[in-house]
Amino acid sequence: GMEAFFCWADLGVNPWEAPASVKIMVLLDSKTGYMSNQTLPGLGGGLANLGFAGGPPGGPGSMVNYQNIGGNQFVTVDVSTPMSKTPILDGAAIPTDFAGYLVATQNNHTGFGDRTGDEGSELDQLFATQTDAGLDIGITGNLENGGNFWLLFLEVGPGGSQVLQIPDGAGPMSGVLQAMRGTKFNNGFAPTHVLCMNIYDGSLHVDLTDLKNGTNRYVGHAPVNGGSGNLADGDNPNGILVAFDNTNHLGVTGESASGAATATTGAEIHLTWADLGGMSCGVKAMALLTGNVGFISNQALAPFDVGTPSFGNPPADFSSQSGNQFVSIPITLPPYTPATLDQV
Repeated sequence: GMEAFFCWADLGVNPWEAPASVKIMVLLDSKTGYMSNQTLPGLGGGLANLGFAGGPPGGPGSMVNYQNIGGNQFVTVDVSTPMSKTPILDGAAIPTDFAGYLVATQNNHTGFGDRTGDEGSELDQLFATQTDAGLDIGITGNLENGGNFWLLFLEVGPGGSQVLQIPDGAGPMSGVLQAMRGTKFNNGFAPTHVLCMNIYDGSLHVDLTDLKNGTNRYVGHAPVNGGSGNLADGDNPNGILVAFDNTNHLGVTGESASGAATATTGAEIHLTWADLGGMSCGVKAMALLTGNVGFISNQALAPFDVGTPSFGNPPADFSSQSGNQFVSIPITLPPYTPATLDQV
């Protein structure tokens, strides 16, 4: 079917004065304007095609008036609030925790091998939404227990670069980001931050790198399959949470991506606006699977073109892909309440 995303600006709406609800009707028409009997919500049983609205007097469609049809052919949708709060973070049941917030599904087999014991890595689905405090993100899949990375690139406001630029010493100690210098992202994507996650010796390790300023924080570590999302022994003043359940044996395989939506476990992430330089009216995100020192797989969310092999040693150029490897996360800005101005 079809999935669509509209900015308030595209609809002539001031995002600072966004409505609490919208009314929607879907109608199936021919290219000449001949109206079918297919609407959502439906017309009810027994109605034939409505025909041309401007047809001959007395002919089909000459007096099309939906008010004469029982029930409403529109639905009122509540858009007043995003996800109300961060779900319980444990890395499990991600499609359930993020129901309604799926933004990308894998369409490539994994070039890093299907899950066998501790080996094999993949990215299956990406979920994302905002909360009052920041962003909540879910990623299904699994990571090899040997240093492979899930890199979550984020564009939060202006100031990023389409070509990855990173100074020495910024990012994880393996040098994964330095190895990827010169990698070119899609047109229209200039990430400002990257959350780096890898699993080594049974522990999840998390870094947050500010690509605009070339700085990095080791946010902390946590046991894999450990539940709470709390990170220890790092620099984490605003309370970033990452829980990773690495038990996935479903999802894509080394030959097919048909089962991508069957994976339910992986990473659940809570990022605060304070960690991302403040709230932005638009956020873009890309998840990428790499090796410990930057070897680039064929696993990204949004996905690469079907059949794309692993890119290999960096740098890589993603701008030639027919689709985008980033997604746009809709952000609802808080309402603006003018202060009362008193003349003194």
